[in-house]
Amino acid sequence: VGTAAYLAPEVLSGGAASPASDVWALGIVFLEMLTGRWPWKTDGGMPLAVAILRTRPQIRAELAQVADGAVKRVVDGMLAEDPFERIADGAALVAALSRLPESVAGALPPLPRDEAEEDGTEDGPTKTVEVVIRRPGPGRSDR
Repeated sequence: VGTAAYLAPEVLSGGAASPASDVWALGIVFLEMLTGRWPWKTDGGMPLAVAILRTRPQIRAELAQVADGAVKRVVDGMLAEDPFERIADGAALVAALSRLPESVAGALPPLPRDEAEEDGTEDGPTKTVEVVIRRPGPGRSDR
């Protein structure tokens, strides 16, 4: 059970959900955060399922270069089509993220402007969000 837009390919194909399926869903959210948009251009229903099963989400070229490709490797690991090639679970994901250099946040390029923003039809003001990467340490929770 889950939101269809975030179901892993193996779940959409009728397979069982696993911790790797949860990593897929989080990978889609992570990619949305990095790119400012959802990875597929479809409304939902069967076209959505087909898009998820046939098309791999891509990371923007300028993001692929950040930290010598470390961000791309994490995204690719979260969104591997085969769940056995995907980052296995939350603990493995935390380990992968902890290996990212602390300089990644400052190196992320700005999000591209949508066409809606460019033609003035954007609803409300654009918000700027600062990305902060904190490592667990004394006095901090790792949860």
